[in-house]
Order: sequence, then structure tokens, then C-alpha cells
Amino acid sequence: FVGVPRWQLVASIDRAVDRAQKAQRDRAMGQNDLFGALGAVGRGSDGEVERPELYTAPGQEVEAWSERELLRNEKEALGFYVSGHPLERYADALKRLATPIDAVKGRGNFEEVQVAGVVTGLRERPLRSGSGRMAFVTLEDLTGTVEAICFSSAYAECETLLKSEEPLLVTAKTRLEGDDDERVMRLNIQTVERLAEVRAKQASAVTITVAPDALTAARAEELKRVLGAHPGQCRTYLRVVQAGRWEAVVRLGNGTGVHPSDELLAGVDRVFGERVATVE
Repeated sequence: FVGVPRWQLVASIDRAVDRAQKAQRDRAMGQNDLFGALGAVGRGSDGEVERPELYTAPGQEVEAWSERELLRNEKEALGFYVSGHPLERYADALKRLATPIDAVKGRGNFEEVQVAGVVTGLRERPLRSGSGRMAFVTLEDLTGTVEAICFSSAYAECETLLKSEEPLLVTAKTRLEGDDDERVMRLNIQTVERLAEVRAKQASAVTITVAPDALTAARAEELKRVLGAHPGQCRTYLRVVQAGRWEAVVRLGNGTGVHPSDELLAGVDRVFGERVATVE
């Protein structure tokens, strides 16, 4: 199955298991499928090894994983990201909204900062009074990680977001702990917001950048469908670039706009098979 996308292999697991169990039952009853109940590998007329079929439910159309699904599955399976990072999609917005974690570690005590990140670790602890819980949180961005404390009043409001696995924008106070020679920066979380929602509120435009040969009639029609499924107030521009020679920019939508959500951006990227959509 070299070259077969992971999403297609995963989608085939249930049916493959069913076929394997049926084959095992048939063998136990002395029945043999002449051609192999599991689509065994054979050789074609040209002598080449044939690839076993992939088993999906009859009539089932399996969509490719979105970027978010791919990264989440990598994290669950391996404990780290392979294909990218959840914050890469927000690189431009991060310059306006947040301080990189490695820069925060150089700040003074009790300063208010905004950091963007994903939660890679969370431990809850009940209060001794029994009236609530606090949490110890590990935040990760593109530059590093930092430990944060979320006390009970803030945790009661942002628990769901901290457990959502989504990119977050965290407002916090810096806390320098330890001796002078070995002081460690930790954050005291004040508020938490979805990074996608903050970006959408501040966004002015979505720009789709493609090469001329990528803009086929079929893709143009599919792009129109994707944009129409996410109405909003954000302008949309198509930027066609012939590298080193020329570029043209046109506004799409006849005056209508889009909502610059992750789902919209992922949908546009799927149309062209690569990352082409950015938020400004």
C-alpha cells in the first residue's frame, strides 16, 4: 500500500476486518474462495504484482482528511506532529495577535501577555475546599512550550476550550518562580479564546493564490461552491501568479463575502490540492 493516503487506509479498516473474519470462518468450515476472500495479491497479465483492493462500504465516498484531522491523528498515534503544526495556518495572524512563547520567557514578572498555542498537556487538581478545580496546562506554539496555571475561577469558564484540541489565544500574567539563578517562567491564565474566532473578527480579506494552469473550469466551479457555503463579510480575492513574469488579482463574489473559518480555508485548499488560501 505504498503511496496510498492514510485517510483511505483508515477508512478501509472496518471492511477489511469484516472480510478477514469471513475468510477465517470460511476456512474453518472448509470453504475456500478460488480468488482469495481477501483480494490476495496476485500477478496481472503483464507480470506486475497487483495491489489488493481497499475495502470501503458499498456506495461510500470517503473524503480525504482535512489538515486538522491529519494533524490530530498524527498526534494521537505518535505523540507529535509530522506533516505540520496546527498553528502554521495562523502564521500571519500570530504576528498581530500574540507574543511567541520563546519571547515571553524573557519578559518580567507580572506582565500581561497574549500567547497563541495548542494544549499538549493538562492536569486537573481539586481544591482543598472541594468547591472547584484548577489545572496545570502545557501550551505549545511554533517556538516552544510553556507551563501555565489556570486557577478555579478562570478554569470554570475556559475548561471546555482548554480541552478542545483547537488553537487558542490565551491572555495571561507572567510568573517568575524559583531562585534567581534558576528562575522559571510560568503563566497565570486569565482568559482563553478560540484563535480562529479572534482571527475571523479581525480579518479583512481572504486571498487565494494559484498558478494559471491550476485554475481549471472544474476547479473554478468547485471553488464557487465552497465559497458560497461560507457566507460572511470578508472580501475574497483570487490572485493568479505566473512566477517571475506576471500576476493578476480579481475580487470574487459580486460584492458578497465569506466567513474566514478554518473549514472554509481547508475547503479551498482541497479544491487545489495544496495550501493556497490565506487570511489578511
